[in-house]
Amino acid sequence: MSLPYPPLLSGARDAAPDLDLTPPTADLVDVIGADGRIAWSNEAQAAALGYGDGALAGLGIDTVYERAAADWIRAAARRPHTTGATASELVMLRRDGGRLRTLGRVLEPPAADGSLTLVKTPLGALAARLDRLEAENRLLRQIADTGNEAHWCIEFAEPVDVSLPEDEIVFRIFTHPSYWRLCNQAMSRLYGLPHHVDLSEQSVRLYWPRSAPNEAFVRQIIASGYCIDGAVSVDHRHDGTLLTVENDVRADIEHGCLVRLWGNCRPLGPGGGEVDP
Repeated sequence: MSLPYPPLLSGARDAAPDLDLTPPTADLVDVIGADGRIAWSNEAQAAALGYGDGALAGLGIDTVYERAAADWIRAAARRPHTTGATASELVMLRRDGGRLRTLGRVLEPPAADGSLTLVKTPLGALAARLDRLEAENRLLRQIADTGNEAHWCIEFAEPVDVSLPEDEIVFRIFTHPSYWRLCNQAMSRLYGLPHHVDLSEQSVRLYWPRSAPNEAFVRQIIASGYCIDGAVSVDHRHDGTLLTVENDVRADIEHGCLVRLWGNCRPLGPGGGEVDP
């Protein structure tokens, strides 16, 4: 007997042994009991993780799922109205120690007995691409953080239309919500941040305020076609003192809108860049 998919497991928890609950797809399915152990899994999941059919039953979720995934499952089990609309990446652990990246969702709300049915779709070739991108990102971050020159990137939560008049672009750059997308350790040292303060969590306006010198700085960027070296801005250190810096600036413009400004900077002037207010 075969049950329709996706509601193929609506009766899985009480299913008789002669019921065929294997879905007609490559999806991996299991039922997690209230005790945090696998009560049932389909053959596809067992095979994908290197186990024989039925061998996953009784294993704790921490044996089969990475910690973050196991925590997500526990949280989902505590929500009585969990729906299948919310998906999350769930990394599963193979029997040989390898990792299997999947996109998982709750098939139906937790049952009265606290058990939860999960469906996971392996990411396949996408997982390899994600692994490569994450490795490259870690490498580039390490290169940036160990460099002696300050690197920064400001991203606009609301992109700025670069077809507007110059005055309006300048206004929007300073008023649209923005945040530090990247700041390396050299940047933190330049701005005098204490070790316990993360610049990327601070307001952009605290360190790069709107002022006549900085509006002129933005106008230079615009006039250069958003690609300029040696442009000067007047920033604030963490303690509020002024700091003059020379910036090499580039921009990411997508669909006619400024998404982010990025570059590197060096202090200018005596005393590491201090200027009179």
